[in-house]
Amino acid sequence: MVKNRSSTVRIIDEEQNMVGVVSKSAAIQMAEDAELDLVILSPEADPPVVKLMDYNKYKYEQQKKKRDQQKKSSASRVDLKELKMG
Repeated sequence: MVKNRSSTVRIIDEEQNMVGVVSKSAAIQMAEDAELDLVILSPEADPPVVKLMDYNKYKYEQQKKKRDQQKKSSASRVDLKELKMG
């Protein structure tokens, strides 16, 4: 949740649309109504910027991207084998 001392926050919804500046309690209510999490993107901004998102889904997608990158990097590696003829 929002731990900033500001009484208002700027909200971005799950489709990346700017909702506007609303009070913290209204933002929390919007998140609960949509069954989403309220994630702080920029706590230093005035007012702080928060986003409505499914945080568990976001973390899963980030882990999936990381795994795919690791697969691609290991697949592109070339193994050299040495053969000695005598």
